[in-house]
Amino acid sequence: MIKQQAADSLRIFGNGINALAVLAFAFLTYKLFGLASHHLAAGGPFPVPSADGIKAFAQLPDVKQRLMHWTLAWFYGIGTAGLGWMTLLGIRWTYHAVLRLLSR
Repeated sequence: MIKQQAADSLRIFGNGINALAVLAFAFLTYKLFGLASHHLAAGGPFPVPSADGIKAFAQLPDVKQRLMHWTLAWFYGIGTAGLGWMTLLGIRWTYHAVLRLLSR
């Protein structure tokens, strides 16, 4: 009896932690997407992929800042994709957890 109560308590605690993790992944996906969008917009338009376009881009006074924004947008975009994937897995886990609760 006590073992069953301990197992049930541990299961409920674990389910709560997993639900909080899903919410945290979803929130962080949203925040990183906003950061990636901000840095992509701050970086400005990409140069024309030609020799003249790249030369003109290299001579801009803010080229280092634009490259920094594009690099940060890239890293935040990768983080967004990873956290988005974890959010989808968490939603799938939540679906199966609800099915387990309903089948008892």
